[in-house]
Amino acid sequence: MPKTRNKTKPVCVGIIGGGWAGLTTAVELASNGMKPIVIESARQLGGRARCVKFNDLRVDNGQHLLTGACSTLLNTLDTIGINEEDVFQREPLQLLVNASNNEYLKLSTPSLPAPFHLLIGMLSARGISLLERVQLLRFGSRIVQDKIALETDVSVQALLLAQKQSARLVRLLWEPLAIAILNTPIKDASARIFIKVLQESFSGAASNTEFLFPSVDLSRLFPIHALDYIEQNNGKIILSERVSQIDQHEEYSFSLHTNKQVIACDHIVIATSPDNSKRLLENFPRMNPSSERIGQLGNLPICTIYLRYPTDIKLSTTMIGLLYGHSQWVIDRAVSGQPGLMSVVISGPGSHMELDPDELGKIISQEIAEQFPLWPAPLEIMVIRDKRATFAATTGVDQIRPKNKTAISGLWLAGDYTDTGLPSTLEGAMRSGSQCAQQLIDTLKPIHPI
Repeated sequence: MPKTRNKTKPVCVGIIGGGWAGLTTAVELASNGMKPIVIESARQLGGRARCVKFNDLRVDNGQHLLTGACSTLLNTLDTIGINEEDVFQREPLQLLVNASNNEYLKLSTPSLPAPFHLLIGMLSARGISLLERVQLLRFGSRIVQDKIALETDVSVQALLLAQKQSARLVRLLWEPLAIAILNTPIKDASARIFIKVLQESFSGAASNTEFLFPSVDLSRLFPIHALDYIEQNNGKIILSERVSQIDQHEEYSFSLHTNKQVIACDHIVIATSPDNSKRLLENFPRMNPSSERIGQLGNLPICTIYLRYPTDIKLSTTMIGLLYGHSQWVIDRAVSGQPGLMSVVISGPGSHMELDPDELGKIISQEIAEQFPLWPAPLEIMVIRDKRATFAATTGVDQIRPKNKTAISGLWLAGDYTDTGLPSTLEGAMRSGSQCAQQLIDTLKPIHPI
């Protein structure tokens, strides 16, 4: 017989993983009167988006691209009492991309209501011809109006070809933007996921297109405040404990075995990386199909190279794209209160992954010196490489991404790799957590006969 829930005490939900998906799930559940227990194997929260030390500085273990379209992120921050102005600096959409052969693209949006800000921004873009600006505007309008229907998924490269985007537009705009968003080469990347991101960013209010640059490190942006909110609302955070086994006793009755204790829960949310999620599902034969699909998700790397210069060194704009060598995007960390610190991002696979960290740091330093010849040599360099930073957002990947709800009552999945329609981003992780929590809450609502 199904277990009868005790209505006198809150539903206990064990959440395995203290990354952004797990924490968002916990915040949502805590705000609805439940008792989330987050178990994280590391000594700090944040998962793949956390803070690390760079000598006397606190830096992020990777640079993340955020926009005003990150609705779940902004709503969750509001839930835990964090004002956007305290943690973000908003800037109008401005893309400056420099190529090695003196080609460049500069696109910026004026302070006008939507969609006029995009219309003017595209028509006044510099570095491309009038015909290319019209091509850009036509494609952008079709995205905003949701007029691109794909019966089957295709690559971003094929999409851009079908939409008659010139080779220069692809090289200077769409390819750098796509690799930054999807972390997947455009010849392999999913057009459906790319279109969804562009639609959310370009549709609606003009503020959706604005960049959100964190003015604090990632740990202070969300995880630390989420911890306080969860613990103040009947929840619990457990650090430095790894879940090795999940036992199901009956419907809505589970035990989580860690290296230190056994925790009884009514529901379980697995909010870990795809590899760890697959491992935890091995004890459930009914989950074999989902586990196999999770195993088919590829992993792709991201490299972040920090270069520390004297505090008077700065970019002309917060972010600049580069189209030669290994460097892809340079972000001026003065926006985070760290003047003189630059982060260089290399998304996706490439020969840079075979280089020694010291060698890669020197090469990136040389590339930056070529772009900014008046700058002195960096004072310090730090290379961070995450070989499994994201799932591969390849063509057709949405067909194998698992749902939040599983075949086992009371067992749920959360994580950026689940079926959100978004790529492996902070917004994707948080949206998965929010959706998972809402679906779990819905299962507890009484069903009234008609």
